[in-house]
Amino acid sequence: MSKVWDTLIEIQQLLEESFEQTGVEVSEPGMDRFNQPGWVNRVWTSDKYRRAHVDVVDARLTKGLWMMHCCIFPHTHNPAPIYGFDVIAGKNKITGCFHDYSKAGEGEDWGDLF
Repeated sequence: MSKVWDTLIEIQQLLEESFEQTGVEVSEPGMDRFNQPGWVNRVWTSDKYRRAHVDVVDARLTKGLWMMHCCIFPHTHNPAPIYGFDVIAGKNKITGCFHDYSKAGEGEDWGDLF
């Protein structure tokens, strides 16, 4: 259908597979309402990260857009930054992209993140 969308969906699948291998999926209160056709909202936790979140809105058929949000929070004792990105794409190009590293903790232990 679209090289852009196909590539982004592959990235989504790689992220979800990675979180499945390294963590345990959790059900957060209130998140069920977001998991419906065209909307994926998943959360994992592990000893390597406190929370990993993948949120995808697939509006290709209705709006011609595909959006993904991913955010990984380190444990509070880990001084690694919060890592996150958002991407919005039309059929032929990425129309918006945001990448973030935000300070999360003051601890000394970097764990196995890097």
